[in-house]
Amino acid sequence: MSSYNPASIMYAIVQKKESIDRMSKRLNNGQTVFMEISREMPKLSPPELGLLRVVSWFYVLYYEAGGVNVDFLAERLTTYNLDSGGNLSEHLTLVNQLRTYFQHNLDPSSRRDRRIQDYCEMWFRSQCGTSEPNEDAEWDRCLHGFLQEAMGFVDALLKCIREIERDESFEQVLNDWDLRRSRYHPAYEFDQLINEVAVDMGRDSLDAAKFRKRYYDRWIKEIASLQGDYTFEFEARRLIEYTLLNDTMAVLPITGKEILETFEDIQPGPEVGEFLQRAKTMYEENPCTREELLEKLRNTRKPE
Repeated sequence: MSSYNPASIMYAIVQKKESIDRMSKRLNNGQTVFMEISREMPKLSPPELGLLRVVSWFYVLYYEAGGVNVDFLAERLTTYNLDSGGNLSEHLTLVNQLRTYFQHNLDPSSRRDRRIQDYCEMWFRSQCGTSEPNEDAEWDRCLHGFLQEAMGFVDALLKCIREIERDESFEQVLNDWDLRRSRYHPAYEFDQLINEVAVDMGRDSLDAAKFRKRYYDRWIKEIASLQGDYTFEFEARRLIEYTLLNDTMAVLPITGKEILETFEDIQPGPEVGEFLQRAKTMYEENPCTREELLEKLRNTRKPE
């Protein structure tokens, strides 16, 4: 086992996090970078569970408690020559990918899931020499490496705030920061609107959470680019409706795999695409459930 003390690194990170919030309060009229975190400090032993716990804790810190503020500061690290190679900001991606790796069932046939698995396994190998850590010593090296990366990233955020304070365009940077905060809308704010729009458009079977996950980042960027004041509900509904109208295929309640499973005489190939196009036309004319759409497709089959 290595001689480093993971608890002392966590303590130092929390101290820097508190320094970030103190400086932010002075700069931003009492606004902190991080909201209060209800989750307790993670237990770091044994190291395998310790890594799983710290990944979850830092995900909450960066993506939930920090959110738009962490994004704003991370984007400015290169501006102030604090992350010329982009290695520090890559830590945000690592946290997101490791959280998915540890907490979700990855499907090897999914291109996205395969990319996540490859990313995490490559990181494991870089830390302990194997893509599948097993021994405590290997997990300990991974935990050590993760905490060191977290320390570097949080330290860079602290330095970034100090650079903002010294910036000649100090007032403009703070105005940009305030504008970014005012135009940040967490994912859950879209879900109720998606359900309302889906009902209005006769698409009651739409899974709001899955639909939002596909388009949330795009919608946020669209809203952030608006000029002047805006009404969130109006702009969000407009984006949701436009997306539903122009991406019907993505919200079909069936997939090509289900067509192959339902019609045993169909083989993978052009015919599956023809069936999906037929299903798209039917669904646009009369949105329905998965079972109803499959039944409609059955009825279109010519008798042998």
